[in-house]
Amino acid sequence: MKYRRFIFLLIVVFLIILATHLLWLALGLATILIISIFCTYKIATWRKIRIVKWIHVLFVIVAIFLSTISIRIFLIEVYSIPSGSMEDTLIAGDKVLVSKLNYGPRMPNSPLEIPWINLFFHLNKESKANIDSTWFGHKRLKGFSTIKGGDVMVFNFLHKKHTYFIKRCVGMPGDTFEVKNGAVICNKIELDLPAKAKIKYSLWFNNITKFRILLDSLMIPKLKTTINFSKKCYEIDLNKLQYRFMKTAKCVDSICVAVSEPDTISNTYPHNDKFSWTFENFGPVIIPKKGMKIELTENNYILYKKILKKYENQDLILNNNKVFHGKEQVEHYTFEQDYYFMMGDNRNNSYDSRGWGFVPKQAIVGKAILILFSTEHNRINRKRVLKRL
Repeated sequence: MKYRRFIFLLIVVFLIILATHLLWLALGLATILIISIFCTYKIATWRKIRIVKWIHVLFVIVAIFLSTISIRIFLIEVYSIPSGSMEDTLIAGDKVLVSKLNYGPRMPNSPLEIPWINLFFHLNKESKANIDSTWFGHKRLKGFSTIKGGDVMVFNFLHKKHTYFIKRCVGMPGDTFEVKNGAVICNKIELDLPAKAKIKYSLWFNNITKFRILLDSLMIPKLKTTINFSKKCYEIDLNKLQYRFMKTAKCVDSICVAVSEPDTISNTYPHNDKFSWTFENFGPVIIPKKGMKIELTENNYILYKKILKKYENQDLILNNNKVFHGKEQVEHYTFEQDYYFMMGDNRNNSYDSRGWGFVPKQAIVGKAILILFSTEHNRINRKRVLKRL
């Protein structure tokens, strides 16, 4: 009876998936359904197989092995947060559940990207040396939804294919993006700061005792404050709620967004003297979109050179303020895929798109949807168990 209920449930889920037009998922579930029927009903062939114990055990092991791989490739995966770049939305020690169904699972482009299978390739020195090689090309199956501004997502870091970052998408393909005095502006509209995101502020106070009491009441460790001797003030990272309390506190004389001075050797993308941007004042820049045509001026060449070479396979060079492909001058280029701009919620303590540029769609792994649990000092933080993002 229990097997019949299980099969009935599978059929219902199969029909629902079929109605959403995710044919690849329906096909996978249909395969599971057929195997389940074969195993549970009294089919003569299966009864003979079950008699031979080692075959039965081998079948179960292979089924578990393939199921684990399939779940990690097509459905969900768990990632650990190693740093504070997404504080206070995510903190170091969080274990985050990432859905691959939302945007559609990205198919592995080499055996080195297949969970468990890649262990065998890592044992081979030659394969390990070619860890970033592409065998099968890039392909993504259809998902339940599309990427939206504000989504928190996991993606491959541009310079290290097997290194993963988690950030918030703040700029969509085709957007004109800018950071002005710490405020994020897309298409001339200022975006709301996420509730738990933090910005660095310069702060002047008149009473050290009351100020310390205020820090304690807002649960801000004293170690999180630094002294800027040139401005003769304190600098502190605050979210929106904390900022409101600080702004109205009687012990605080003045508070404003801390802004770095532009420099010629910039730590910001595109790392060129012609763009003296900072993390608090960045852009404006147009985020590349599939089908978008740009004029290959010197500035555009500098801005998009990295992605043109790495993701668009365009080997271009700049000579006398003109762009060439070999000996032929190229005046325009049309992008072949979408790109996104990512930022950490801990805005002044995050290495993100302001430091290394745009993220191509092919690098996106999935959408972070849930904090499963969090560990702090080798203990479970109960306040962060099963917390939705």
